[in-house]
Amino acid sequence: MNSGLLVSCSVDEDKSGAIDLKELKHYFEKLQVKFTNEEINEIFKTCDLNDDMGISFNEFIVLLCLVYLLNKLQLA
Repeated sequence: MNSGLLVSCSVDEDKSGAIDLKELKHYFEKLQVKFTNEEINEIFKTCDLNDDMGISFNEFIVLLCLVYLLNKLQLA
């Protein structure tokens, strides 16, 4: 399991091994990435591939790619 990697990148604030919605919002704030709450909720639902209300390490990689692409579109 790669949950230790989530802890080391300080996204997983409660060190549960998964990122919840609140932690995701804090992460975007730290990165100064501007998304509405609705957009963050949609990103979370899209990246929580197994619907367990948490984003695992593998799902987090998908999330990073998605955020990169969405942010790139906003800047264009």
